[in-house]
Amino acid sequence: KIKGKYSPQLRAFALTVNFYSPKAYNYIRNVFQNKLPAPSTIRSWYSYTKGSPGFTKEAVEILKRRSKAAGGKKLYTCLTMDEMAIRKQVQWNKTE
Repeated sequence: KIKGKYSPQLRAFALTVNFYSPKAYNYIRNVFQNKLPAPSTIRSWYSYTKGSPGFTKEAVEILKRRSKAAGGKKLYTCLTMDEMAIRKQVQWNKTE
């Protein structure tokens, strides 16, 4: 078990594998005798995202890479949006 900070490369590897297959991640983690972060650590990393509106730099970079890899072929994408409640209960104050 590793205590403290994980290198950016190990962190990226762990996040990627866990994203594609949590079962595969647990298998790799067991094979390497728990040298990878625990699933709870990965969940905590996902909770520290900036929730600002707009597109993330990572999303734009992935689209650029996939466009380049298409090699001039048409690339179809789908943009999905959803609304989010900022506050469930709005209270009106007449004095303000």
